Amino acid sequence: MGNSVQHLLEPIDQRGADDQGPRSATTGSVGDVAWRFLLPTPPEGSFRHLVLLGGSEEVARRIVEMGVARKVSRELPKAPVADAVVRLHDAAVGLEEAGRCLAPGGVLYGEIDRSPRLGTPTPARIRRSLERAGLTQTAAYWCVDFAQRHAYLPLAAPGAVGWYFARQSGTSTLVRDASKAAFAEMTRLGRSFCAAAALNYVVTASAAPQAHAQPSLLSHPDLSPLLRGSDLHLLVLAPPGRRVILLPFTSGDRSPAVVLKVARLPQQSNDTEREQEVLAAVHAEVDQALRKTLPRPHGCVTWAEYTVGIESAVDGQVLSAPRLGARLSRTRNIDDLRHVAAWLTNFHAQTELHRVQWGDSSFSHSLEVVLSEFERVFPVNGEVSSLFSAVRRRSDELANADIPLVWLHGDLAENNVFHSGKDILVIDWATGRRGLPLRDLVNFATHWHSHVRGSKDRSARVRDMQDLFLDPQATDPLVHATQHEIERYLAALRIDRRFVPVLVVLHWASMATERFNTIQRAEERGERRKRGAYAGLAVQYVGALADRPEQLFHRWN
Repeated sequence: MGNSVQHLLEPIDQRGADDQGPRSATTGSVGDVAWRFLLPTPPEGSFRHLVLLGGSEEVARRIVEMGVARKVSRELPKAPVADAVVRLHDAAVGLEEAGRCLAPGGVLYGEIDRSPRLGTPTPARIRRSLERAGLTQTAAYWCVDFAQRHAYLPLAAPGAVGWYFARQSGTSTLVRDASKAAFAEMTRLGRSFCAAAALNYVVTASAAPQAHAQPSLLSHPDLSPLLRGSDLHLLVLAPPGRRVILLPFTSGDRSPAVVLKVARLPQQSNDTEREQEVLAAVHAEVDQALRKTLPRPHGCVTWAEYTVGIESAVDGQVLSAPRLGARLSRTRNIDDLRHVAAWLTNFHAQTELHRVQWGDSSFSHSLEVVLSEFERVFPVNGEVSSLFSAVRRRSDELANADIPLVWLHGDLAENNVFHSGKDILVIDWATGRRGLPLRDLVNFATHWHSHVRGSKDRSARVRDMQDLFLDPQATDPLVHATQHEIERYLAALRIDRRFVPVLVVLHWASMATERFNTIQRAEERGERRKRGAYAGLAVQYVGALADRPEQLFHRWN
């Protein structure tokens, strides 16, 4: 293994899953400014004078903090002096009036609420209003939700709209499943149907004589060899977290040409660069069959002040997505679990670096570091103290046992696992690293179990986790299947089953402490974080294991 990946070798997880992290003043609602990726960027990298109509003062401040614009006005200027106008759906100023304040060459982002109660202006009427302001419409999008702005669907690429809805995650009813599948099929009617269906309508326009239709990132010269042509349209995904996902489609594409990943703030680009390193290192260690289940890294390019990671798109259905009919059958759920567990077993077998004796390894020492840190930052009752004492005793008992060092995904869950037939495809490798086995399976099984049970609130999710690891005589087929897959994984990798309590407690205690420290570091930088929503579930998992520690250790003795 080359020196370029030596820094990926860490005894215990020292990085949080930032893409699943808490929101902050600069990362959380940045869906509010994800529209920046739909606009051409000035040569100097930021707009000189942006007029923001609608929205809040916080959004205006964020635009300046993020370097989108050097100056933001909240009212229309008396002369056409702005090089960018952002007209949000709650603005008191109409689209035409907003467009008149643009200087020659300026660009506009406009939101239009086309709900029936507001008269439903047609796409043609919207285009004419732009033309009366002297603007040329360059693109139209469906913003899935104006409140969060987590997705922009390019209406000139119906296949992109269908791709998005066909991959929506979450447990849903029969009616919602059927409607999503039906919509995915109806996108074949073309862009006119998509435009008519979009109630949260977004347009971009330009005051240039010859408007450039593409967002500036798509014109990057280093991207040309990877894209399928010049007729490109950008699907933007901006979920809570630190990164925005950009997916280029041509008008006729049913899948994206590549996947572009960019941090919301330039100083957060380390994850982007690191994911490329991880994918390259992993590809070098696995066979051809396993490489086909992973995104292929294409390196990074620099755009404005940002580092953009490029990887191949996977072709399949996200495991968390509903399928036509009703909830997945229990048999199908178990089959999916078995396929993921088999993929993970094969992956860890192929990426085993070497085996270490537990008592002589840095991992044994790091266990104590994690437990002590947990005791320091969280209120610990007698039950948790007793659980940690039992973990320490079990760790001592295993001093002479060996355990493999493998590649970890670091955040394996149903939302980053795809299936194509019986093949499993795994994306989102920013938290990949060398580490202890079983943690990926623990993480996936815990989240997957709650997903298929439809558990939403924390108390239900905690009970689900207890059923998985504390039930010595499981009768629930899902629980029994999960425990069976853990046993098969341990046998295949030659891991003493007595490690299970140690690794389960280590995993959730480590997740909790690292996430707490992530929050603390963010607060020191002046970012505001939601503490409870981030570290709380992992802390509750530790507390739930402490409720019945004897069952945890008896089950895996």
